[in-house]
Amino acid sequence: MARVLVAGELVVMAGRHLGKLDAEERSRLIALLTRARGRPSSLHSDEREELLELIARLEPRVLVASTVSRLSPVPVPGRLLFGRRARRTGKSGSDGR
Repeated sequence: MARVLVAGELVVMAGRHLGKLDAEERSRLIALLTRARGRPSSLHSDEREELLELIARLEPRVLVASTVSRLSPVPVPGRLLFGRRARRTGKSGSDGR
């Protein structure tokens, strides 16, 4: 029974992320994925770029992190959600003068 609930929760979470694309974008994503057949190299370069843009709009990092945080009893580190912190260049904002 617990597996069914987990599976249902995963479907709901994935659906929320797919909802970030409109119907035309979703159908285009499916068409590109079908055409690629698991190998992005089988697409033209402009189609690969389009596929990457559509996937980026789905925010896969947030989907994975939210799924893990929802299902894991251990807190999820913020870097999983937001990536590494930007490296600071220079000392305390000074420009070296």
